[in-house]
Amino acid sequence: MLKSIDRIAIFGAGAMGAAYAGLFTDNSDMRVFFAARGDRFARLDGAIINVNGSDYKISVVHPDRVDRPFDLVLVTLKHHHLTEPALKDINALTGPDTLILSVMNGLESEKLIGHVCGHEKIVPAIAVGIDAVHQNNCFTFANPGKIIFGNDPALSNADDIDRLERIKMALARHRGINLQSSDIDQWMEMLNTLSPDGKTSMLQDMEAKRKTEVEIFGGAVEVMGKEDAIPTPVNSTFLNLIRVMESNQ
Repeated sequence: MLKSIDRIAIFGAGAMGAAYAGLFTDNSDMRVFFAARGDRFARLDGAIINVNGSDYKISVVHPDRVDRPFDLVLVTLKHHHLTEPALKDINALTGPDTLILSVMNGLESEKLIGHVCGHEKIVPAIAVGIDAVHQNNCFTFANPGKIIFGNDPALSNADDIDRLERIKMALARHRGINLQSSDIDQWMEMLNTLSPDGKTSMLQDMEAKRKTEVEIFGGAVEVMGKEDAIPTPVNSTFLNLIRVMESNQ
């Protein structure tokens, strides 16, 4: 019998983390916690967050004070915050039956988390269509988007399928990358569902003078292009422009 999910811990209390905390609280019986330590723990402990005009008081768990493993750990950190200490904190909240779901940007978070916490706990996925924004201590989103679950060579047996079933969502099977012009049309359809007042996470980072995640986007494309001897001039132009803007902050 599949173990139900009763307790969920969220690493990352930014726009994405707050949006999912509100969604889980409103639409499930799960007990939702933020996971944090240090100044972040002090800031979140007992605090009220406002998501789409509603106030939520989300409990906070300290990784050093976990009495039992969580059923689901949702990771919404920025890529450069997925450090060795953060990975150890994520591992501290897990047990043999814990599911770990990363909705982080980039291609490496599942690999990094799985290396420390166990690849058997990872459910590969990507979050699309959510337009969460953090502004003036309030979090807003017009579209909650969806989480698309995938497959990789590490997920190939009945136990892996059971892990996907535990979170009650469809499994999107793919055996490789086969981009076509129709994929662009589908992404445009998705983009058209987003709020016209929304801002990408990178723009929010630039406006707040924070480090962006440009290296796991444009930087990764540039590396792959060089490895395969494929020119990526437009990507490189935007990548270098953003690097210059960051250096001038």
